[in-house]
Amino acid sequence: MTCLILFIGFIAVLSNLSIHRQFYGKVFAFYGAIQASGFEAARQGYDRSDIVQYIECHETRLLGIYDAVSMFALGRAAFLTELWEQSKPVIIVGVFCIYPFILTMMTLHYDCFRPIMENWVLFAEPHQSSDASK
Repeated sequence: MTCLILFIGFIAVLSNLSIHRQFYGKVFAFYGAIQASGFEAARQGYDRSDIVQYIECHETRLLGIYDAVSMFALGRAAFLTELWEQSKPVIIVGVFCIYPFILTMMTLHYDCFRPIMENWVLFAEPHQSSDASK
């Protein structure tokens, strides 16, 4: 189930990034300008409504987990690493949800309705040979 949720998250992030590629490019350029010259200098070249959209986009999470802006300009390996890092809460919740079932499967063979050593004899009487009866 956890793998299915991770796969759905992967598809959601990739499809969202490909559909809104131009918008995420503008957002990435805006935040790059902020890092290069500061907010006051970067905001001069943008309309106020665009700046508000870019700031709101930075706070938005896909499926409530994934930060698409931070994954926009990453290469394949870095993208998968970032996706894995952002997916760790899903993995933890998935393991937490299936833990009782795993524990039940592991301890299923230990459920005994009769004692294991019921018919066992630990110290058997020495076998008497037929010569002793003569």
